[in-house]
Amino acid sequence: MSSIEFVKIDKVYKGLNQFHAVKGVDLSIRDGEFVVFVGPSGCGKSTLLRMIAGLEDISGGDLYFGQKRVNDLTPKERGIGMVFQSYALYPHMSVYDNMAFGLTLEKKSGQTIDQKVREVAGILQIDHLLERKPKELSGGQRQRVAIGRAIVRQPNVFLFDEPLSNLDASLRVQMRIEISKLHQKLKTTSIYVTHDQVEAMTMADKIVVLSQGRIMQVGSPLDIYNTPANTFVAGFMGSPTMNFINVQAEDDHVSPDRGNGGQFFQVPFQHRGAATLGIRPEHIELSPQPGALAVDGEIAVVEHLGNETLLYLSTELCEQPLVVAVQGEQSPEIGSRLSVYLPPQRCHLFDANGDAVERLHPAPVN
Repeated sequence: MSSIEFVKIDKVYKGLNQFHAVKGVDLSIRDGEFVVFVGPSGCGKSTLLRMIAGLEDISGGDLYFGQKRVNDLTPKERGIGMVFQSYALYPHMSVYDNMAFGLTLEKKSGQTIDQKVREVAGILQIDHLLERKPKELSGGQRQRVAIGRAIVRQPNVFLFDEPLSNLDASLRVQMRIEISKLHQKLKTTSIYVTHDQVEAMTMADKIVVLSQGRIMQVGSPLDIYNTPANTFVAGFMGSPTMNFINVQAEDDHVSPDRGNGGQFFQVPFQHRGAATLGIRPEHIELSPQPGALAVDGEIAVVEHLGNETLLYLSTELCEQPLVVAVQGEQSPEIGSRLSVYLPPQRCHLFDANGDAVERLHPAPVN
């Protein structure tokens, strides 16, 4: 196992249209930690992963595994195990031979290979599939084989590049659980790349949110969700996304730019000037709350999810519908009017640059 340290890592693709893909990344990953890189397509998360693996050259900065600088080491010399989005299994080989292939290249003894392959197959519950070919396996079974092939080499670091995106929804949930259980058992430093925020929230010890080649925020899943560092993180992490309202702030009072008669209401922040007020859909109340901002709107869309109902309100406060998450099954009439309430202690405030304004009082625990 190994800790990983990024020191001002850059990646520039040179050519006719030079592209700066990763920009001055500083990051520390502890030994045995499960870290998830998350962000939209093109944010640099897979490029970072490939630089760790040695599959992409590092344009600037230093990368360390423990105390060892690895910039110039080959992938083989880095002691990594990588699981790709595509299973990348040899179709003509059995499951056993696919898992044993790396050890065979390393010229391990037949007894060592057999022992490790069967041990890992048992851990992954695919020991009954060892004689089958990949075409005889389901998608989930193929991904287990790909993971097993990485595990048998006992790498210092596991790298996962969107390994579940080819699976259907129910299998993704199952494999998320299996990978998390596997990490708890092996305790190997793991870096997992995904654009799926649910995977990030449910699997990570630490989340790294990326945008346009830069780190937007690093923290635990709950820290990222409850105290987003900026409007990008607040809008990206959470489904449905956080509601945003343009406001003017006067010390600890804000007034929406649109609607509400220009009236101010008190918030637990100290700021002056243009700002953005944010609140998550599940934190909006249907009954009056002390000090809450009352908002009247027309129900434009209702989404029934079973465990909750999402109401999309057309209001004067913002151009986009205000999304309200209501527990359980609700059946309000489209076009009907509804008053909702925004509790100030549940709100977030971001300055004109989109950065979070420091809260005066601790936020309530979800």
